[in-house]
Amino acid sequence: VNIVVGTGQGVRLFPQRVYEVSVMENQLTPLQLIDLNSTDEIAHRTSHYSIVGTDYRGLFKIGAETGRLVVTRSLDREKKDVYNLKIRSENLIHHRVGRDVSSHSSDSNYHLAFDETLVVVNVHDENDNPPVFENKGRPIVAAVPLEAAFGYQVVKLTAKDADIGINGAIRYEILARGDDASAKFHIDPVSGVVRSMVTFTMDGGKLYGFDVKATDREGSETGNSAVTNIFIYVLPETKMILFVADKEPIHVEKKSPEILNYLTNITGFEVKMAKLGPHTEGELQEPHATDIFLYAVNPETNDIVDTETLLDVFRQNSQSIVDNLRNYKIRRIQGVTVQEKISQMGATEIAIIALSSVIFLGTVLAIALLCSSCKERKLRQRQSSWEQQRLYSTKNPLMGKTLGNPYGNRGVPVGNGHTSSTYSTGDCVGDYGDSLASYKRNSTRPGSRSNVMNKSRQQVPPDGASSLNPPRSPRFSDRYKQSRENLSGGVGAVTTIADSSHDWYDPKDAVGSVGSGFSRGSGRSARSGYSGTSWSSRKSRNSEEITPVGAQL
Repeated sequence: VNIVVGTGQGVRLFPQRVYEVSVMENQLTPLQLIDLNSTDEIAHRTSHYSIVGTDYRGLFKIGAETGRLVVTRSLDREKKDVYNLKIRSENLIHHRVGRDVSSHSSDSNYHLAFDETLVVVNVHDENDNPPVFENKGRPIVAAVPLEAAFGYQVVKLTAKDADIGINGAIRYEILARGDDASAKFHIDPVSGVVRSMVTFTMDGGKLYGFDVKATDREGSETGNSAVTNIFIYVLPETKMILFVADKEPIHVEKKSPEILNYLTNITGFEVKMAKLGPHTEGELQEPHATDIFLYAVNPETNDIVDTETLLDVFRQNSQSIVDNLRNYKIRRIQGVTVQEKISQMGATEIAIIALSSVIFLGTVLAIALLCSSCKERKLRQRQSSWEQQRLYSTKNPLMGKTLGNPYGNRGVPVGNGHTSSTYSTGDCVGDYGDSLASYKRNSTRPGSRSNVMNKSRQQVPPDGASSLNPPRSPRFSDRYKQSRENLSGGVGAVTTIADSSHDWYDPKDAVGSVGSGFSRGSGRSARSGYSGTSWSSRKSRNSEEITPVGAQL
């Protein structure tokens, strides 16, 4: 700062020639910045203060009598961060004689008179701006080759913050979600480069989507943030356009931004490079030539441009492309067909594909045979179970009937007529009694077919089946038989039936009537389980029936 000092009456001097004031942006106004304290060394009279030059369209004002400098509107550091104000102090009676020294140079070069001072207002930054991605709100669309390995650079994100210092320090992160898309990629928190974390050999044609957040203040929780969407396609080489250039790959890689920028302008699509490498012609690799695999994104729909559409656009402008990119010696522009891709494959890749096919077919055949074997085994098990049940039903003819509770109410014989024992529990009690009586009559006939079959069918039930007819206690049967012999007194023949192969038996008297039965199935004693006619009543009745026979004899 150049200072011009004058002398004479009315000269007023400020304590300092330059004042620096700092203020935060977005402050409430009006706001006092400084109170200028000048001294009247000669007259000791009131001074008059004024702003010399611009006041930035009324942004700053100073009190003519007080010398207080105020700002009238909120300041925005992003618009202007430094203001220089020239302030003059003069005596109202004795005006300064001479010409004003004004400066039309830059703000850093001010000429001050003897009664002037310079006030520098510095506007400090406030974190009032969030990061902004370069895609301007549109989703970012990129592609990764099917052959991409771990660490492949997919895309680089760039966000800018209008703030400065730590308020403008941006950090990137991928927002985790429930699917596995976010786990397949990683982003560098400082540079914003997105790289692959896995291979995509089996993911051809898939689309992965995830969100990336950019936060200022070095990722602090108090910082402002912005989020953008990223969609990444997995493209095989057959979905790309191949440029063959007669230049080394390292040279093409350095100039790739210029190439892509030119192709984007000439096609109207956002052309991107998927990969580049040494050119391969058949099985021969040419290290001094480069294969450039390109794809394009339609800026209107944010979709990958179809290969045929992009190839047609390149062919229509092929001459212009070759002329403008003559430094890269473009040899040809073509699409990659399946035949060409197979012809470029080595013996190892072909062997791996063949082995994978054999393993796949073998696995399918093994699964089919296993399913067929399981089905046949289940069928045999069902058939064996059915045969076992059928055999057991044949051996036990009474299994077809409903067997009630053997300790239910029994029918009581009336008179000397034919009476059958019945079980009152069960829905088919009457049918069961009739069938039982008929079966026993037929089975007691000598030489009857049923008797012969019953003898042949007296076999052990199958495993797991319980017999319905456990044998009776010999002691109880002998005792009951002895009691009948005592009643008959040795006169006449009395038929006593003690069927030891069933839970029940029906003793018949001389006239063929059916007596009451006994059961031991529930664990109770035979005496307590008896619910028919008492033994004494049977004795009295049987004595009456036997006496006439003895008398006749």
